[in-house]
Amino acid sequence: MIIRRTYVFAWGVAACLGLSTRLPAQSLPARALAAPTPTASAPAAGWLKLEGCPVLVEHSVDIPALESGALRSIDVELNQTVAEGARVARLDNELAKTELRQAQLQYDAATRVAADDSDVQFRQLALQEVEEELANYRSISSSVSDSEIRKLNLSVGMAKLELIGAQQTQTRARLQAQLKAAALDTAKLRLARREVSTPLAGVVSAILLQPGQWVEVGRPILRVRNLEHLIVDRPVPIKQIDLTSIVGAEVRVEVRQQTGRVERLAGVVSSYDHEVSAQGYVRLHTRIKNVQRRGHWLLLPGMNVDLYVATHSASTSSAPKLTK
Repeated sequence: MIIRRTYVFAWGVAACLGLSTRLPAQSLPARALAAPTPTASAPAAGWLKLEGCPVLVEHSVDIPALESGALRSIDVELNQTVAEGARVARLDNELAKTELRQAQLQYDAATRVAADDSDVQFRQLALQEVEEELANYRSISSSVSDSEIRKLNLSVGMAKLELIGAQQTQTRARLQAQLKAAALDTAKLRLARREVSTPLAGVVSAILLQPGQWVEVGRPILRVRNLEHLIVDRPVPIKQIDLTSIVGAEVRVEVRQQTGRVERLAGVVSSYDHEVSAQGYVRLHTRIKNVQRRGHWLLLPGMNVDLYVATHSASTSSAPKLTK
């Protein structure tokens, strides 16, 4: 399974353009000069505004096949929303079903053999009989020859060994039943693994194979992206933030709809890169809680948004109002 966090890490592109008007254009790489120009400003006390920030996917899963075989069906559609643990595809399972039936029969037979203790009981009765006979002979030892008593002693010893042998046979039968139980569990697991489920709730963003194709173990079948939490990564001038308190700081994202309506979503600074660029920028990583309206997410990967980052002097009253 491949869980990926998607980053656009180009220090010269967003870091050096517009975020500081004091940086001379001659110091920028040529590639950065050709990029879109995000800007930074402070519209309210304690809030740093970063314009033109790209939205990225935080969690994306390429869901692999856990067994080899022919792909029987894809049970979801492209761009369909799926819940965690939902079945998304199935492999051909006829052989796995047959193996499961075989394992079940072998387990049933082994448990019946393990439960049969008739031989042990017979050997116990045989031992008890020869022991009683030996006790009777010893009670009348004056009228019984020593050779007969020795023969009965030998018979008692043989009966004991036969009982031990029967008990060991039953122990091996019980162990065999346990092995068959493990084989049955393996067969059930192999059958279950031919149904492919998603470990991540989200949206099906790509279907990589089609029914009828042969699938090897580990080959991705489809991709699911989680849109509930998205990330906005941006380089910011290190002089404008306090690294000792920036992690956990509140952020706001401002999304402008085609209708002109402005949507505002909340998030936090999750971390920052422990490296400063030559131009004095450090990259912040923010995690944004997405919101749905009429079954559709307001924030989508690839959008460019305005990001507000709270500094140590920020107040709640000066924060951009959130979308409810």
